[in-house]
Amino acid sequence: MLFMFLSNRSVGGQFREPTGFFGRLFARRMNKRNKPLYQAAFRQMDIRPHDLILEVGFGNGLSLQWLSGLASGGKVFGIDISLTMMKEAERICRSLIRAGKIEILQANSGSIPYPDDFFDKICTINTIYFWDDPDKTANELRRVLKPSGRVFLSFRSKSHLQKYKHTRYHFRFYEPEEVEKLLARNGFRDIRYIEENGKDGHFFSFAALK
Repeated sequence: MLFMFLSNRSVGGQFREPTGFFGRLFARRMNKRNKPLYQAAFRQMDIRPHDLILEVGFGNGLSLQWLSGLASGGKVFGIDISLTMMKEAERICRSLIRAGKIEILQANSGSIPYPDDFFDKICTINTIYFWDDPDKTANELRRVLKPSGRVFLSFRSKSHLQKYKHTRYHFRFYEPEEVEKLLARNGFRDIRYIEENGKDGHFFSFAALK
């Protein structure tokens, strides 16, 4: 595997911000490994045809296509810090972007470039480990949600991530109780989560109401 030629620090960095040739490979790998987390989030989201949905950290854009198919009369927006992922998503989602069904921007989750009370739903999968300022990001997610909008957040358990050497770099581990407190102190309510532990690993999928 080509990843064998990268240091653990470099592998951790690619998970945080996929870059260049290896970043494109990592994105394809993440599409497969993250699919169970997306499926869990989608089950919770109850997506309506005309929803306006934001995905924070969209990778190469395949998940934006999945969301667009569910919100067929709405629109899907995405932000990601990686320029490589922006270019990949522009290629993969070209027809939906041209049709006005998907919009993507290069941006950090701590400063979301959309107005207050804009989105019906926000989802973010396997990004919380990399938030520079978790409270600032949680507050931003709440700000851009419409009243009674919901955020959906999925992440791998601390016990699962600690099995890998590359997670010593760039990752911050979370227990579900920590995420619950993070969301609550930034104004979210009706915070719930499901826990799954199977062949795809141990993860949590949160839902919270503005």
